Amino acid sequence: MTLGIMMLYPGQEETYYNGIGKCSVNMGISVLLFTPQGADLSNRTVDGFRYSKDKGWVQGTSPLPSFIYDRCFYQTESDLQTFRPIVQQLKKRPGITFLGHGLPGKWAVYQLLFAHSAFIDKLIPTISTSHPASILRFLNEHKAVLLKPVSGSCGQGIHVIEKKKEDFILIKQYRKHTSKKAISEHTLIKELSSILLSNRMIAQPFLNLQTPAHEPFDVRILLQKNEEGRWVERGRGIRCGKPGGIVSNLAARGSVMVYELFMKRYTDQQKADIEWQLQETVRYLPGLLEERFGSLFELGVDFGIDLQGKVWLLEVNSKPGHKVIVKTNPQVMPQLWEAPLRFYQYLKKKKEVDHRVTTITH
Repeated sequence: MTLGIMMLYPGQEETYYNGIGKCSVNMGISVLLFTPQGADLSNRTVDGFRYSKDKGWVQGTSPLPSFIYDRCFYQTESDLQTFRPIVQQLKKRPGITFLGHGLPGKWAVYQLLFAHSAFIDKLIPTISTSHPASILRFLNEHKAVLLKPVSGSCGQGIHVIEKKKEDFILIKQYRKHTSKKAISEHTLIKELSSILLSNRMIAQPFLNLQTPAHEPFDVRILLQKNEEGRWVERGRGIRCGKPGGIVSNLAARGSVMVYELFMKRYTDQQKADIEWQLQETVRYLPGLLEERFGSLFELGVDFGIDLQGKVWLLEVNSKPGHKVIVKTNPQVMPQLWEAPLRFYQYLKKKKEVDHRVTTITH
């Protein structure tokens, strides 16, 4: 059997895939790298690149893999419309097992977590919105509001709106910079109408989750399943944005810091309190998500810490990037390369056992 790694565009995460390829040779596993458009569902074949010890990635046509590691990042509406239907067909295909089925949008995840007492005090109050009027009402309650797309990633499409007497301050986050301008309510409504025309958004009170140097920051914890199908923490790190910015994402030119070094700014008691809050969340989070949304392989869990040391659960990503962990914990890189291969072996063995049990039963 073969483990297929599915991505949207050749060249994405090249270092990561090369590491997996090299490890696959030592583990005796066949690995195939392909894109959704390379899959021919009618003929059950796929055009892609198979890893060779001597030649690296070699292009060719192969049978559809029985196991798929989905690393497709949909960053535009065009990506969604073009590629997601093919991925959904692959998920429904008999005989194909995905390492993880992924999570729906931010709003669906928020609704699930909000219904459970273990998470409710760690969630920032959130509304789903498709109309400027609901955002204006929310602004009357909270004075400063953060807007982000339900299905967005990499910090793109994020806005902050602040109410200043009769006018408003609108801050827009772009990939490389942040813009800030004062506008009237009439102009704000026009801006919001344009934003909401192409994206469904969620709105939250804008919290002060910054360093003393006014850098937005968050804690990224990477969780993965091991060779026994159990969740383990692979590492954690700090993402820091530019001073005056509103996101800490690396795609928005953020930087990283080692978690232990960053935490030295807190007292021993504060560190203990923060650690307890983090651990309590990651202990119960994966099981709850899988119970509702199906089997998962990895999670990137992002937390904010306010000036009082309270921990806020900001976001959960089922296709997390690994840059923060690799840069702050380079010693875990071989584990990250081997992780999907070892979990594939676990699933393959489990599938074989289940098949034998079914055969005996019938």
